[in-house]
Amino acid sequence: MVDRLKTAKRALDVGSGSGYLTLCMAKLMSDGVAYGVEHIPQLVASSKQYVAKNHADWLRLGKIVLVEGDGRLGLPAYAPYDVIHVGAGKTLYLSPKLHISQPARSSPRNSCIS
Repeated sequence: MVDRLKTAKRALDVGSGSGYLTLCMAKLMSDGVAYGVEHIPQLVASSKQYVAKNHADWLRLGKIVLVEGDGRLGLPAYAPYDVIHVGAGKTLYLSPKLHISQPARSSPRNSCIS
């Protein structure tokens, strides 16, 4: 995922929770936007506060977009995505309308820069 993020223009984090991974995705993207979708309103509000502590400009400029919504439907308003991470807390069944062009890969070196 890290290698794909370096050249990605749009990345989606489904089940973005605290916003930590969405922030990591944004940091790894040289010239792109990281979108996070979370269905719990309180988590969306707290994730915006968390990101704003050090990256309020990224929220204001749209490098990071955190929205409340049903991640099972994806986030079609901003599609298509170059990278999609699904990290929801429960088993997630994505809508058949959500198109993923290439499978994601995991690596032990995939970690966020602080």
